[in-house]
Amino acid sequence: MPIGNTLFNRRLRPLQPLFVTGLALVLLGNLSGCGVYRTIMHGKPPYDEHLYEIYSQSKLRVSTVSDVKTFGLAYQPQNELLSQSQSVIVSQGQKRKGTTIWLNMIAFDQNKQTANRKYIFIVDDKYNLLEEPKKNLSFDCAMVMEEADLAGPHANENAFRIALLKRILQKIHADINQVASDNKMLDICGMMVNQSFEAAQVKLKSSPAYASKLKNPAGMEFSHMSFDKGRIRLLFENDKEVNQLVKGDIVSVKLRLGKAAKKMAKSR
Repeated sequence: MPIGNTLFNRRLRPLQPLFVTGLALVLLGNLSGCGVYRTIMHGKPPYDEHLYEIYSQSKLRVSTVSDVKTFGLAYQPQNELLSQSQSVIVSQGQKRKGTTIWLNMIAFDQNKQTANRKYIFIVDDKYNLLEEPKKNLSFDCAMVMEEADLAGPHANENAFRIALLKRILQKIHADINQVASDNKMLDICGMMVNQSFEAAQVKLKSSPAYASKLKNPAGMEFSHMSFDKGRIRLLFENDKEVNQLVKGDIVSVKLRLGKAAKKMAKSR
């Protein structure tokens, strides 16, 4: 049964305001046996850590549609919109007077009705005289690999990693395209992610050996025309090597630009 028939009866729905006094805990649903909560203040959009809490508690191959039926619970209807297609649910919003844009998105396996891919995107374009770089973008995604994603042949492990990044970007495009007609801001988020992946691919195309750095905690550094520097990391389930991946394994990407890339560079 398509998720559009089980969750919402409209493709785009501004969510109802949440009225609380002082500090409150709001139940978001029981994902994989664990309750997911957001701590909020009256009239305030979600903090970044609460957005990441939803992302981390949404379990691929496990979480069902009903588990995330309140995915994207609103703080203010003017800040958050919920969109859905036959297999994708996305909650997108803005805060700090529009200088920060975020989204949480989950794509489901239509046969198993469990989460198959998940995404979180946060970009902060707020001008700050005291910090350099001043802009900041964080993007994470994780997805269950299919047979076609792992198809070769590949000349070596680095070529395999580069091919995986390209395949992951194709899936990002496909999922965003399912819901972008409801909310044009999703297109903007998608274009920023696309621009970042392509900037990383420029470096990998010039020297494929840099792909070996994708497995490091600090990832691979690359240049970005809007955020100066970026870093990207490719992670495999259970710390597998790329040549050990099989159908059903989970592959993740960690992408940071600007101030966030500077922080990621210190990872060890």
